[in-house]
This record gives sequence, structure tokens and C-alpha cells, in this order.
Amino acid sequence: MSENVLILNKDKDLTIIWFDDHLDSEMKQRLEQFHEHVILCFSNDQLMTSIIKIQKHKIILIVSGQYSYQTLQLLHDNDKIDSFYIFCFNNQIYQDLFRDKKYSKLKGIYNEYDQLFNKLENEICSLLKHLSIFSLFDKKNKSIRNLEHESIDFLWYQLLRDTLMNMNTHTDEAKQEMIDYCRLYYHNDIIRLKQIDEFEKTYHSSNAIQWYTKDCFAYRFVNKALRIENVEALYKLRYFIADIYKNIKEIFDENFEIYSEYFETFHFYRGLTLSENDILQIQNCIGKYVSTNGFLSTSRNKNVAELFAANVLFHIQIDTSLNNIIYADISFLSAMTDEEEVLFDLGALFQIINVEYDNGTAKWIVSMVAVNDVECLKNDYFERQRKNMLQTISYGSIEIDVNFGCFLLEMGYYKKAIVYFENLSDHLILNDNDKHHVLSNLSQAYNSNKQYDLALKCQIEALNISNNSNDLNFISKDLYKIGMIYTSQKKYELGLDYLKKSLEVVDKTLIRLIAEIHRSIAKTYCKQGKYFYAFEHAQQSLEIFNNYFSSDLFQICDIHLEMGYIYYSIKDYSMALEHANKTFLIQKQIFTEYNPRFICTYRLIGNIYFSTNQYDLCIEYNMKSLLFEQEQEIKTTDYTILVDIYKNLGYCYMRKTEYEQSIQYLLKSLEIKEKYFPNDQLEVARLNNDIGFCYLKMNRNDLSLNYYNKASVETYEKEDSID
Repeated sequence: MSENVLILNKDKDLTIIWFDDHLDSEMKQRLEQFHEHVILCFSNDQLMTSIIKIQKHKIILIVSGQYSYQTLQLLHDNDKIDSFYIFCFNNQIYQDLFRDKKYSKLKGIYNEYDQLFNKLENEICSLLKHLSIFSLFDKKNKSIRNLEHESIDFLWYQLLRDTLMNMNTHTDEAKQEMIDYCRLYYHNDIIRLKQIDEFEKTYHSSNAIQWYTKDCFAYRFVNKALRIENVEALYKLRYFIADIYKNIKEIFDENFEIYSEYFETFHFYRGLTLSENDILQIQNCIGKYVSTNGFLSTSRNKNVAELFAANVLFHIQIDTSLNNIIYADISFLSAMTDEEEVLFDLGALFQIINVEYDNGTAKWIVSMVAVNDVECLKNDYFERQRKNMLQTISYGSIEIDVNFGCFLLEMGYYKKAIVYFENLSDHLILNDNDKHHVLSNLSQAYNSNKQYDLALKCQIEALNISNNSNDLNFISKDLYKIGMIYTSQKKYELGLDYLKKSLEVVDKTLIRLIAEIHRSIAKTYCKQGKYFYAFEHAQQSLEIFNNYFSSDLFQICDIHLEMGYIYYSIKDYSMALEHANKTFLIQKQIFTEYNPRFICTYRLIGNIYFSTNQYDLCIEYNMKSLLFEQEQEIKTTDYTILVDIYKNLGYCYMRKTEYEQSIQYLLKSLEIKEKYFPNDQLEVARLNNDIGFCYLKMNRNDLSLNYYNKASVETYEKEDSID
């Protein structure tokens, strides 16, 4: 970008662009204090370059009068631009642009800085509210969900919310944790740091809504975390989020009887700007259910909402008898009292009833009704999880805090779970029972993250606590978990010893634990190649869960996956595929799209298709595995898996005689192998040999000879199937 384009600070939601070839020092100074992300453009070329380079931001464009006609004609329909403002000292010249309503995004024409900046301040606050709720159907930025396709994501999100809301959030430690986290996030932003200082000195739980409704660090950070479902940030911000929820709930409870007695329905409105593509997606969702992630801000006043509606007005109808749709009229608390604001709790559910264009207002009207019972959200697994969570609250111990860590584990956030459990262990005063609970879960997190030595250390420490208390139930669980860790370390005999000891001492009434032990023994035998014994124990485990715990889909899913591996290993591919498909169907019921457990299933199915010469299907499932690995922004890439995926793709294309494609993937596998696993000479040699073979088939003899020379005969052993 040209050096004449000035970029001030950073904000990932909203950019202000000011386009004028004569910018005075007063305006520059005001902008530096006004917003976190501002671009000043001095020519049309700079303006176009800036807009092209902006991704995932909404833009407010301020343009000088002399460029207003051409800029509006050129850019009005650009989806990135939310609104236009014209600034000119002789503003009467351009009033016709505003009066004829040809340009719906043109919000005003100003000749005084104070008037413009006052308008912009309100506009930015409202626009950020819109961004936090209505970034439609973007899997990376999910603020509103199509529940027909994303019901599992929603249910996990509800569990997260319920867990956070029921934790003991109102402690000095929770407040300080939030403040420290926010200071770290905004460490280069003087304006936000001053706001954080003020929050630390003056905040009280009773004024959470006042803080939330003004344009400050708390509002921006909370909504960003809610929108992108940043679990770590939501946990750090739990102190404030819980207060907002409690404030809304208190107002709702105080008024519910009055509302339901004197009013049959309420009508609320929300105005915003949406692209044609977003509108089309909403039209395709008529009759479907959607949910917001954030706190949904609406207005009782349709005219107020229309002020913020460039092209779309949401009309929300709510039956006042619904007691689990939580909302509150916060106009008496809001920083902007004239908006007559009504705030909905997290995860409000709606059904889209109609989408139509109103010629009179030149706006799309999206009609929705609030709902509290959606068929696609009925899920036995999540009902059981919620009941378990509510039970732990009554225990009055550390259980609810541990539950949040377990939530991270089940979602696949292994590193975050480690940090969380380490923090519990280091900063809380724990009795032996609670310490055992934390250590055991920390061990599981380490084991899931392949930090086996640390996992073993924690679990042995937990076992020592159990031995001191002589609690056979805990002892059997600890022995079982130690056996699992040894199996993960490929110390199979040692793993079996501990698993069998666990089976010997376990209380015979604990049939769930017995079933879990049988499943782990089956896994260990399968790793040893003792498939008969593996099948025997897997079958026992599956029978117990099917007969007594049929709603425990998490465990049943793992057993079917294990049986799929067993059948694959004995080359009964039809039965292997049957169990793999059962695994996949269950996973879709209980896991979000990018849970790491999916990749094991994809790889197994891919291997089955390779072994049955169905190479296109093998490619399809390996590509799913590859896409999964590439999406792991918050998890560390497993290079052992990545090596196999590329290798498998290479072998599929080799079998299809598409040698150029084969070489492409084999080279990627070789590159990772040499970088991360240089001591695996056998596999490096094999990959070199196979690349040489592909070049030979392409009559590229020079390259073929080069790779054959790299492959040592002593270290290469040809195998005909993928692992």
C-alpha cells in the first residue's frame, strides 16, 4: 500500500476510510483518537487498493464532496461497504444525493466535524452490534446458525454457556483474570487500556448492562469471543458475561407475570445491512430455525430500527407466555436510551417465517418468531450431559469447575484443557478427593495431547491418593487409566497388566467402568495383533453399553471404531465398513464438525476403500482428513497423521496411474518425514523408491534414477498396502 495511505492501529471488525485529497491536521488528529482502524486515502487509486485489500471487515466510507458522485456510483453496491458519509464545507451542493434516496447506504452529509463524529460514534456502536449477531452462516465466524445443519454445534455451545453460568464466577480471582486478559489483548491500545482501568475501579455487577451497551473494550471483546466461539476467551470473560446474563434474567423474572397477563405478543425490530448473498441464504431458510450466539440487541421502536436498516429489517415476534426465552427491556439502563433497546439472552431460538421485499421502504423484511421447542435439538446425549452438570452443581465442590475442563477435552481442545487443569491444581486449595479429581483429568488431557510421561506422572500421583484412602473404586479407575497410558506409549504388555488388575479389583456393580476396561483391553490386544482376544473384549463392552447405557453415545462410538479396526485388520472389509459408518453416524450426533475424533474415522474408512480398490472413495476420505488437519487453527498439527494422509493420497493416484498427482503427494509426505522424523530411514527410503517408480512410469529417467539412488536397498522393504 502507498506510503501516502495512513493506517492507524488495528480492529478486526470495522474499518473507517476517509477519502479526500486535502486532509487538514485537525481531522487527522481527531481520527487518531477516534477509532482503532482508520485508513486515509488521497487518491482514487489508493481508495480502490485499500478496499480490495480489506478482508472480513465492514467499511464506513467518508468521502469529500468533490468525489461523492463518482464514488457512490462506483462503490455503493460493494458488499464490504456498510455506509457512506459526505463531508464538505458547502454541503448544500450534494443534498440531492440524500433526498432522492437512490443511494440507501448514504447516511448523511456534514460540514462540521463535531456533528460528523457524534453521528459516527453512534453508527459504529450500532454497526458492531450488527456484526456480532448477523454475520450469517460463516463457519469461521458463526453468529447466527441454521440449526438444521448445525444443531450439534449449538448444543455444545449451550452446554458451554450453562457450564459458565453455573460456575462460581463472582470472585476477585475471576475479575482479576478478566482484567489481566483484556490488558494483554489491548496492550497497545491506550484508549481501551484507560477503559479497563476505569472498569477495574468502578465496575459493579448491577451495572453490567450499562458497560455492555456502551462502545468500550468490554462490549467489543465479549462479542468477538461470542461470535467466533473462542472458548478460552469466554472462560476468561466469564465474570462479566455471567453478570450480563444475570441482569437480563432478573429483569425478565421481575416482569414476566405482568407481560404474560397484559400482553399476548411483543414485536421487536432489528435493522442492518446484508449482502445479496446473505439475503438469498435467509430466503432459503424460510421455515427453518436459527439461533444467535451473542446477546441479541433489538428495539421496541420500528422507526429506530429502520434508522440502522440500509436494506434489511428483522421483525421478531414473541409470545409472552414463553418462559424460557429470556429477554429484557434495558432502555432505562442502556448507554443509548433513545434506541428503546431490548436485549435477548445468549442462544435465543427463532423460526424464520417469511422474507419479502417492501417496495415502500425499499427494504427486505425478515419475519421471525421466538420458539422454545425445536425437534432437531432433542438429543439424549446432551440431555444426559446437562443433567450430569446440574447434579454436580448440587455437590457444592469443585465438580462444576472440573466439568468445564472435561468440556474442553470432549471438544478436542487438549492444550487448553491442560492449561485449565494446571491452573486449578496450582491456584486452588484442594482436599485429597478434589486433588485426585483434578490430577486424573489433567492426566487424561496430557494423554490426549500425547504427553505420555506427564500423563503417567499425574495418574500415578492420583493412584497414591486413592491407595492412601483405600478407595477400591478410585483405585480401579486409576489402574485402568494407567493401563491406557501405557497402551498409548506402545508398552502393550504393561498396559494389559494394569488393565487386568483394574478388572480384578473393580466393584462388580460398576458395570459402566467394567465395560470401559473391556474396551481398552480390546484396543490393546488389537495393537498387539491379537484380534480374537480384541474382538472378544470389544463385544463384551458393546453388549454392556447397548443393554444398560444405550444413551452413552460417546463410549458406544469408540467401541464401534475399535471393532472397525479389528475387522479391518483381519480383512473383513464389509464388517469393518459397517462399524466405521456406525461410528461416523454417532459422531455426527454428538461432536462438532472439527472434533479431532472424526479424523480417526475418516482414515479408517479411507483405508478400507484402498484395500477394496475403491481409490476415488479412498481419495475422498483422505481429502476430508487433510481438510480437517488444515482447519486445526487452535490445535497442534499431528505430523504423523499428515505424513500418512499425503502418503495414502500418493498411493491412490499411483494405483490410478495418475503419476504426476501421486508424486505431488508423496513429495509432501517425504518432506514432512525428513523434517520431523529423520530417523525413520525405512519409510524415507520407501517414499524415495515410490517417487522414483512414478518418474520411471512417466519416462523421466533422470529423476527416477535420482530417487532410486536415494532409496537404500538395505532400508527399503516393499509393502503392497497402506498402513
